[in-house]
Amino acid sequence: MECYDLAWNLANGSDLPAGLIPIATTEGADVFCLTPSGGVVFWDGYGGSMFPVSESFDQFLSQLYLDELSPDFTSDAG
Repeated sequence: MECYDLAWNLANGSDLPAGLIPIATTEGADVFCLTPSGGVVFWDGYGGSMFPVSESFDQFLSQLYLDELSPDFTSDAG
């Protein structure tokens, strides 16, 4: 799907505030974006609000890893 393509998101992200670079989308109109300072924000595409997620892209990536509350899908169930 073209909505998974970064170039498509850059070309079609006209509703985003200036300076934000879309890096991931949700199933709806919400977008995770890089900021000019290198942080990551969550843009609520329906409400038009922006929420800080992390201070850097590296910190954002580290938050994606499993923690003790996440289900473990890697172990054998059998």
